[in-house]
Formats: sequence, C-alpha cells, structure tokens
Amino acid sequence: MTPTDGLIGRLLSHRLRGFDRWESTRLGLERGLIAGVRHAEFDIRFTRDGHPVAYHDPFFKADDGTWNYVDEWDLAMLRTQQALAQLATLEDMCACFAAFRSPHALLHIDVKVAGYEAVIHDTIAKFGLLSCTVLVSWLPSVLARFNTLSPQTRLCFSHLPIAPWLYPLAKALSPIVEAAPVFSRGLRDVAPRLSNQASTISLHFHDDGDPASGGETDQGARCNYSHVVPGLLKGTMLDLLQSTNGMVCVPVRLATRTLASGYRSQGVQLAVFSVSTVPSLERLMAAVDPDIVYVDNADVIRWALTPQGLGEQDQTKRAM
Repeated sequence: MTPTDGLIGRLLSHRLRGFDRWESTRLGLERGLIAGVRHAEFDIRFTRDGHPVAYHDPFFKADDGTWNYVDEWDLAMLRTQQALAQLATLEDMCACFAAFRSPHALLHIDVKVAGYEAVIHDTIAKFGLLSCTVLVSWLPSVLARFNTLSPQTRLCFSHLPIAPWLYPLAKALSPIVEAAPVFSRGLRDVAPRLSNQASTISLHFHDDGDPASGGETDQGARCNYSHVVPGLLKGTMLDLLQSTNGMVCVPVRLATRTLASGYRSQGVQLAVFSVSTVPSLERLMAAVDPDIVYVDNADVIRWALTPQGLGEQDQTKRAM
C-alpha cells in the first residue's frame, strides 16, 4: 500500500461478499474489480480430481440434503449441485483478475490445504500474477513452501494473538475448544453448518511465538487450523513475513493499536477480519488503524468510493 491509497486502498473484499448472489465467484470478482476493489480475497480448496477451487469450507450441502467434503467429489460433479453451480477454479479467478484488475489491485489467495503449493504457484504464474498476489494461509508450511517457489510473492499469516498475560489461561482452556467436535454433534439437527464448522477446529499453541517451528501433521483438507501465539510473532515465521514485505491477519476482536504499531515497527502490516458496516469500519480505524480491513459487505466498499467515503480517504492520507 502506498501513502496515496487512502481508505479504499485499505479495504479488502472478503470472499467478494455482496458482489454476487454467491460468495467467491468469478462474476463477483469481475463486478468487484469493476466497482473499484483494490484488494480481492477468496479461499482455495482442492477437489478429488486435483482442481483448486474458490471455496471456503471443507464441506458443502448436496442437493439431497446431506453434508459432504469437497475433497470427496470431482469438479464436474460438484458443479452439478445447486449450491455449487457457480463454483470457480483458481484458473477461472486468475483469468478474471488478469482481465479486470486495476494497476494497483492485489489478489489475496487464502490457501486452506497444504501440499499443493506447486499447483497454486504454476496457476498464478500462468497469468503473470505472482507479483500482485498475496498468498495467505493459517498453515505455516504453506507459506514456507510457497516462498521457496516464489520469493517475491508477498505472504500473509493468519493467527490468533493473545495478550501474554492471558495466554496461559487461553492455553489451559483450549481442551474445551478442542472438544467442540463432540459437543457439536447435538447441534447437527438444528444448526448443521455451525456444527460442521465447530467440528473442524484445531488449535495449536506456540509458547515461543513461532508457528513455523513445528509443522502440521494434517494437510488441512478437513480441518481449520488456528495457531495461537503470545503477543507478536517471533523467529522463523516473523523472518519469513519480513523478507516478503508481508502481513499478518488477525480477528477484529484481537486487534489492538499496540499490535498494529508493534508489527509496523518490524516491517510487517496488520490485516484485520472482518467488518460489515460503515460504523464498525470507522470504529476499527479509529481504535486500531490497521493496514488492511477485511469487509464482508460490498456496500461498505461502495461507500468508500462515494464522495463521503472519499472524504474519509483524505483524512486517512493526512493522518499518514
């Protein structure tokens, strides 16, 4: 981000929500870029026949009402399901971004599954987008391996930063969260998606602040890993982000101005997820002043491009 970007240069369209009826679609990406989106984001999972697709959850609801894992189905069969008729491949999304991007737009690709870095790299490279891509992941191994393939591509590590004084308590209580797969079974009849999401949680605590010091034993295809550190990242993980002019991504409830300034002092930007209203965005900017804000509502991004929103950008530029 350059000093002239202002507020709109800090807003990221999270899963391209609001630009299409479904999230993370090719049409949503096209509409978002035409509207003026500077940061577009979607997640990547893999089908049984090896296609990287723009999809967040490890599971989906089939037309017969059953819940299935994405990696159990071939791409063609997935697209026969009503809920996934608009399912886009990574190649579809890269082609769209290459065709409609503005000169300063960035594509944030959140990789949910480890072990496919070469496929992802080659697809992005095919469209000449390695220099305008931010490779995002909750999995340290994904970032480390991608960096060996494309050292110039910016990296973003998502994690949960806990205040050092609170970290021991959070770690002690973690077994309760890890037990979510058991407790969530009772929710399956009344809230199946919530139950399924809870069943994928996998917490990893790093007392040394360096998630890169230990790799994952699972490829992540059916888990949502959350790495927890006390305060700022340290060690190899921090070095990796610094070497790529990278960033970290943390939940809005864990973001603080101290965290933002701490990372900036070490050459790392802070991204925060997520907000869905203009007032919540304004509160976040005033309280934390993050470099990137994940936005779940296209209307917030459209507002940032109105005269009123552009006025907010002028204030942001003066503050910078």
